[in-house]
Amino acid sequence: MKNSIEKSSYIFESIVLSSERLENGIEVDISNSVSDLEIFEHIEKPYLTGQIAFVDNDNLVTGFDFQGGEKITINIKPSNLEEDSRLISKMFRVEKIIGTYKSNDKNEAVLLKLVEDIVYTSSVKNVNKSYHGSPISIIQKILSSYINKDLLYSDDEYKGKMKVVVPNLHPIEATVWIKNRTTSSDGLPFYLYSVFGDNYIRMIDLGYMLRQKPINASTPYVYWQNAANTIGSFTTFTAIQSYKHEENDNLLRLIRSGVVGSKYNFYDTMNALPQQVDFAVDKDVFRVLGTSDYFKEGQERFNYGPNFEIDEVKVSEYNSTVISQISNGGTYDGAGGFKTLHEEPDSGSHKKKVVGKALKNFMTKNPLIIQVRGEDFLTGEEVREGVNNYTIGNVIRILFKDNSADDPDSPRFDRKKSGDYIIYAARHVIKAERYDVSLLCAKLASYVEDPKLQ
Repeated sequence: MKNSIEKSSYIFESIVLSSERLENGIEVDISNSVSDLEIFEHIEKPYLTGQIAFVDNDNLVTGFDFQGGEKITINIKPSNLEEDSRLISKMFRVEKIIGTYKSNDKNEAVLLKLVEDIVYTSSVKNVNKSYHGSPISIIQKILSSYINKDLLYSDDEYKGKMKVVVPNLHPIEATVWIKNRTTSSDGLPFYLYSVFGDNYIRMIDLGYMLRQKPINASTPYVYWQNAANTIGSFTTFTAIQSYKHEENDNLLRLIRSGVVGSKYNFYDTMNALPQQVDFAVDKDVFRVLGTSDYFKEGQERFNYGPNFEIDEVKVSEYNSTVISQISNGGTYDGAGGFKTLHEEPDSGSHKKKVVGKALKNFMTKNPLIIQVRGEDFLTGEEVREGVNNYTIGNVIRILFKDNSADDPDSPRFDRKKSGDYIIYAARHVIKAERYDVSLLCAKLASYVEDPKLQ
């Protein structure tokens, strides 16, 4: 009998435990023994991680002789769809046994830490090879050659053609190394990540994410007690079960990281001369983004207050940090116009690297964690063009009521916490009795006026 999660929600078709070490290809479906499953997605990781807990009353741990690396293939589907509907299938391997806990002589709870199978595939291989082309094309070659993964990507890529020798890295390490050097034409960073909903790896720039419409604009996530009475006549909505808004707005950390006001020196080894970049986050990042189409109408209050001054000087105008970096150039002059990994023709091009670094830091300046029902984030429907992903990289709308007394028929929103967020990380928590998702959400700007309800 299949293990049903919230009968109206999801069903484990199977959770199969297997190992290449065992003779005769023995496989065991442990879905009926699983009590807890957690899957973790993160926008900075091109693979998934997880944890699984099951009851061992059949001597599985001893019989399989767990050594690490055992396969666990998870097949899950919405229970309210047709039998032939899309099945979500993910293969993990055991990273380690977190612990075993006996309740009596015949039953033992086993908790395993999991990593997606490509982590093991990557970890046993070494890349020490020369590549040429755009960063995205190089990453595609590495993924297809070493771990058999397809890449979905946005195409606003600035770097152009380059040559690079991967210096003895595992394939996943190599792709992250190259991704970290890639920006869009406006200096926005790229992210390389995997999702639970399908089997692609994505390389998407922040600009593409910011331009997306919220996937729940007509059904925003809301957090207040009488939401059904106060906004029910305007829109449908989904309740937030709980939230955390902690350890936010640490401007001091950002100043000391060199992403508010700083000077960068990029030394060209061909002539030993530096290309100097004076960086001020106000004019080089937020003023530029504010005049573009990255933000929706009304999103005009950024995660940085430009008028903060010390000794009557704006904080961003101080060179509070001086950072120097070797940037060899001219290595491939006359060889097709290729650049090295860190080479750029001028200081303006080098500044894009600093802009990308600053944006990654400001994206996590004011994070919000919400817990909501899980069934909204895995679906049998296609989100767009055959891609099944409702979690990381997408934009969602979140609304909090402000703390003032107002007209119950015309709610006012807490504009600090309310807004359109990019999902930065997701934790799927699947238990016998329910399925929830905890979302780490990030944004660069807030609405000046209340978001319009649809």
